[in-house]
Amino acid sequence: QSVAWEIAFKKSQAAGAVTPERFQRSASGETGLLRAILGGFVGLFWRPVITAPETNLATESRATGIAERARVQNEKKEVVAMRHKQEQDKLIASKRSTLEQVLKRVGDKKSATLADRSSKAHMHFEAVLSKVDACLSQKADSTAEQQRRVEEDLAQKRTCLEASVSGRKSRACQHNKIVAQKVQKRKSAGGQPSKE
Repeated sequence: QSVAWEIAFKKSQAAGAVTPERFQRSASGETGLLRAILGGFVGLFWRPVITAPETNLATESRATGIAERARVQNEKKEVVAMRHKQEQDKLIASKRSTLEQVLKRVGDKKSATLADRSSKAHMHFEAVLSKVDACLSQKADSTAEQQRRVEEDLAQKRTCLEASVSGRKSRACQHNKIVAQKVQKRKSAGGQPSKE
C-alpha cells in the first residue's frame, strides 16, 4: 500500500501543478476523473524517475521519515502539553495555598472577633449582674428602711392610741366615780333620784 501526501501550496499557480503524489494517485485509480482527463497526456511531459517497486520503497522511506517527523512533533507537543499541565498544576496549587492562607486569615480574624465579642458580652454580663446586685441590695435596704419607718409609725400610733385610750379610760373612771357618788348620796338622802 502506498502513501500519498498532499501539500497545500501558498501560490495559486503551483496549486494546479502535477506532483508525484497526484500522479501516483491518478495512476493507482484514486482519482479516476483526473486520469481520464489527463490520460496519456501526463505521461508525455512527465515521467517518474523511480520505477514502481522503487517507488514503493521510496514512498515507504518517505512515509517512515514523515512518521518519524510526526512522532517527533507529537513528542514535542506532548512535552509542551506536559509543561502546560505542570504550569496549570503549579498555578492551581499556588491558588489553593493562597486560598487556604486567606481562609486561615479569615478564620483567625473571625475567631478574634468572636473572642472580642465574647469578652465584651462577658464584661457586659458582669456589669449587669453587679448592677442587679446593687439594685437588689438598694431595694432591700429601701424596703428595710420603709419597713422600719412603718413599724415606727405603727409604734408611735399605738403609743398615741394607748395614751388616748388611757386618758379616756381615766376620764370615764372619774366620771363613773362621780356618778356613783351622786347615786350613793341620793340613795342615802332619801329615796328617789330627782331629775337634774
